[in-house]
Amino acid sequence: MSTRGYFIIRKIDKMKNKFWDIIEELDWKGACKETERPYIITRERFENIIAKFDSTFGSEIEKTAKAYRQILLVKLREYSFEKYDDRYVFPRVSDDSLWDLTAHIVGLGEKVYNNIMEHPEQIVDYLNEYQENFEYTFNIK
Repeated sequence: MSTRGYFIIRKIDKMKNKFWDIIEELDWKGACKETERPYIITRERFENIIAKFDSTFGSEIEKTAKAYRQILLVKLREYSFEKYDDRYVFPRVSDDSLWDLTAHIVGLGEKVYNNIMEHPEQIVDYLNEYQENFEYTFNIK
C-alpha cells in the first residue's frame, strides 16, 4: 500500500463514527428533494455543526468525505475492469458526472455507501437521482 493510501485509511479510521453521524445530520437525501442545489442547504447545516468544534474539524470532515469518494471511485474502476476489461466503461457517465455521482453516494450515508461498495453494479440505480455535488457542502468561506 502506498504511503498516501495508508494515510487515507488512517484518517478514515480516526473519523469514521463521527463522520457518518455528521453525514446523517446533513441529510443530503432530504436536501436533494427540496431543491436543485442541495449543497446550499447542507452547507448551512454543516456550518452550524462545525461551529461546535475546533477550527480544524470541518476540514477533517471534508478530507474524510473526499477519501471515501476516492475509495468508491477505485472500487467502480476495479469493477468496470473485471466485468468489461476496461476501467472507464462503467458506469457510462462523464468524469465530471462520476465525481457528482460518487460524492452523492457518500452524501446518502453509510448504509448506501457500504451497499455500493459491496455491490458496485447497483450504482446505476442512482443515475437518475444524483445531484451536483455533495462535496460543495464543504466550501465554507
